[in-house]
Amino acid sequence: MYDASLNLLFVHIPKTAGQSIIDFFMKQSDKYATFREEKDLIKVRIKQYKDHINSGHMTALETLIFQRLSQDEFDNAIKFSVVRNSWDRAVSEFFYRIHVRDRNNQQDTFDTYLKNIIQTNCIEMKNRVSKNKFPASDFQIHNRLQIDYILDKKKNCLVDKILFYNNLQEEFNQFCKEYLNIQITELPWINKQKPDDIKYRDLYSNGNEDIIKELYKEDIDYFGFKF
Repeated sequence: MYDASLNLLFVHIPKTAGQSIIDFFMKQSDKYATFREEKDLIKVRIKQYKDHINSGHMTALETLIFQRLSQDEFDNAIKFSVVRNSWDRAVSEFFYRIHVRDRNNQQDTFDTYLKNIIQTNCIEMKNRVSKNKFPASDFQIHNRLQIDYILDKKKNCLVDKILFYNNLQEEFNQFCKEYLNIQITELPWINKQKPDDIKYRDLYSNGNEDIIKELYKEDIDYFGFKF
């Protein structure tokens, strides 16, 4: 999401409360119609790249590749993103697939989902990214490494501020106050699929948390996530 009036670029990593953040800024700037028109324009540009699946989840680097922003606009924008504990994010994606995306193709258990779906797709996705190819499906976009969204090819961080999902309300308040001079009271929660009474650790058993530890090692090391 890019808001020219705020000079703000939000790099939306899937399952990190992105829809809630976008909703807040759209209401803040009262530019919903304009935002939709810009999103349609992005789709037209993306179609020029046949190897890319159309998605609202562009990496920071892809905002330049797809001419979302000029280099000057990108350099001058306030850029931020939200990251989420890798084990927690995998559970959130599981519930998202059950309730929203793949309602007609539900996985029997979270363990099956981890071993048959995430593992296969993540390995394929990593191979594609290593060859400078875009992810081949919506699922791969949703489950790619979080560092892919905010680092360039030389591992330089392209965003000015990284917020952590587990402390999002407090960190978002501080970010808005410090960078945008905006006071907020409460961030709206939208597109939330995981029940509040379910803790992500409860879904892991028999050592299957090691699947996430291996697949998302780069994220876990970079952000210091702990199971």
